[in-house]
Amino acid sequence: MAAIVLDEGPIPHADIERYDDPGLDEAVTHFGISIERAAYRLLLVETTNVLEARRFAERRLLLRQDIVNALDRGESVPPIVVYRATDNPDVFGLLDGVNRTFAHWSLGIPIIRAYELITR
Repeated sequence: MAAIVLDEGPIPHADIERYDDPGLDEAVTHFGISIERAAYRLLLVETTNVLEARRFAERRLLLRQDIVNALDRGESVPPIVVYRATDNPDVFGLLDGVNRTFAHWSLGIPIIRAYELITR
């Protein structure tokens, strides 16, 4: 499955749904993008197309029970934040949301909502 666009955007950084995690701001500025200029589009992507998910079986991560419980109840969690890999357009690098991605992967949920950083 190719990524499915839910909202073409541009969605300003200030308007994305997220956990209160300052690490995202640091990751975006690491790309040389100011928070004021950062923009996204909202996608559905395959959980296995998130680059970091390919190493979950090798790593010892702790499941965040609050995220697992929310997903088990059918609730949504904030989308992860990704950038598109330059060498493979179907693969996404993770800027924010390793715990949400791990929860989806662990529960066998094949797709995850993701904000793709589109301002470069």
